[in-house]
Amino acid sequence: MKAADPIIAFGSSPHARVRPLPLSAVRLGDGFWSARQRAIHENGLWHGLEQLRKTGSVEAFDIAAGLSSAEARGLVYRDSDLYKWLEAASYALGSRACEELRPDVDSIIEKIEGTQDSDGYLNTWFVGERKKDRFTNLESDHEIYCAGHLIQAAIAHHRATGQRRLLIVAERLASHLYEQFGPDGRFATGGHPCAEMALAELYRETGNRRWLTLSQRFLDARGQDPPVLGGKEYLLDHLPVREQRAAAGHAVRALYLYAGAADIYLETGEDTLLDSLTTLWEDVQTGKTYITGGVGARHEGEAFGERYELPNARAYAETCAATASVMWNWRMFAITADAKYIDVIENALYNSFLSGVSLDGTRYFYVNPLECDASHERRPWFDCACCPPNIYRTICSVHGLFFATDDDGVFVNLYDNVQLRHSEFALRMTTRYPWDGDVSLEVQSEGEFELRLRIPRWCGAAVVETPEGRREAQPGAFHRVRRAWRNGDRVLLRMQMPALRVAANPRIRENRNAAAFIRGPIVYCFESAGNPGVPVRDACVNAGAHVAHDWRPDLLSGVEALTTEGRVPRSCFSAQSAYFGPEQAVESDRAVRLTAVPYFARANREPGEMIVWMPIAEK
Repeated sequence: MKAADPIIAFGSSPHARVRPLPLSAVRLGDGFWSARQRAIHENGLWHGLEQLRKTGSVEAFDIAAGLSSAEARGLVYRDSDLYKWLEAASYALGSRACEELRPDVDSIIEKIEGTQDSDGYLNTWFVGERKKDRFTNLESDHEIYCAGHLIQAAIAHHRATGQRRLLIVAERLASHLYEQFGPDGRFATGGHPCAEMALAELYRETGNRRWLTLSQRFLDARGQDPPVLGGKEYLLDHLPVREQRAAAGHAVRALYLYAGAADIYLETGEDTLLDSLTTLWEDVQTGKTYITGGVGARHEGEAFGERYELPNARAYAETCAATASVMWNWRMFAITADAKYIDVIENALYNSFLSGVSLDGTRYFYVNPLECDASHERRPWFDCACCPPNIYRTICSVHGLFFATDDDGVFVNLYDNVQLRHSEFALRMTTRYPWDGDVSLEVQSEGEFELRLRIPRWCGAAVVETPEGRREAQPGAFHRVRRAWRNGDRVLLRMQMPALRVAANPRIRENRNAAAFIRGPIVYCFESAGNPGVPVRDACVNAGAHVAHDWRPDLLSGVEALTTEGRVPRSCFSAQSAYFGPEQAVESDRAVRLTAVPYFARANREPGEMIVWMPIAEK
């Protein structure tokens, strides 16, 4: 049986400066991310499969194969949700965490095999009378998108199990797409990117260059004259990708597209493509990303807004967009070996992404605002269920992001209790991160190589202690330690982790004279549940007040909480009036002690208000 391989196999890509390690080489110990994986392995995947059965996504394959006479249910792109679940389940099988899932995985693959047409086409929606409509509505029917997710699931299953069953299905489907849209077919693309990434990865997995060619054609078809998708910005068809300089349109689709473009660069080394990606990244990160790492400001079109258009209560910040941000930045890191891309990954993972799932792994947020009332509650599923299986596949493979290598050594990207065992390297990491900034690394192999420790940009100061002594480390970069290592050598990284107030650029108008609170990689929020009797959306924090932090093992499965001093009005203004004069002003405020909890852990208690950016009280 073949061991589980990397999340993406760009280790063999000619323009990758970084090689990922096999998932099987990294094992999470008892710590932050193992708790999240356990919730998905033990609860989330099972809950998701039950929902996929309940809502008709599994049964759709029986209907399409003629094995059921039931009426089809769900959205036109329902197949993609099951494929993403299958990808996540494959990662779980590869880590030996969910062997009891194997019969379900095998059964689903059998259904998929039985549904595929003799020409390789596969989509449960376009059967029977709808067969005539295949590839007639590329803007919104998402056949190419669904195919991309099947290909990704097939690659994950092949790497995790060594079996080729689903990979054969995927290659037959890719062959059908090549006939339709390859050099001798239509010059067109789908409304929702995904196939670009998937086909590039299929090329890496199989060595068949047709799949890279098709990936490039899907990328190149956007922004043409005449347009293939109506020239719509929403569909990323307003400009050729190489001419795009500002992130626009549907946020998830855009980030999927950029990730696919990065995959193509990794294989081709085309400078104009990298120039565009670098400019787009700067645009996203400097003016279109929330402090939580969330992306996508507008509900309308699930889209990016203008620069600094980052509303709090109306933030969209879809969970899938945080997932897509991780995908894109992982590839940009592969291209450049620059620590700033891992900083973005860490911010998204610990905040906007992880807020999308409850602590037990069974309830979800589609959107992740930075302020809300009690009506914003988690749900067990969605009609458009793209977010839950995206959560599954990301958490089930998150350990693949912790390390990477090149010819000189090992990159240590993320921190947790984790064991690395690879043919060249063996390391054991112990830490209480993200609650504590001390990280101990024990080298458990022999040889000369360079150990590169990422010093996060949030870190005010850090020192690294090695057998040679103690050195300061620069935040926002990799700290390099090169030596001839002996088994048992230790490196200690000490990062300052104070609780910090953060101010916003004044062009983000909602956040003027307001503060957000962070500690380490964690963004905090104030909830009604943790501040009884305090209307948190009416509260203010005192200017200059001390911010304390303490470990609370019984709170939200164990978190570091923040406390500070603030004020709230003694009486609220009239609900009937939007404005008031001096004679109506509140007589005085009352002092309160405010408690903040990690943003990702919000909405795991009783419903209530929540706010991230807290106004600062006037002196």
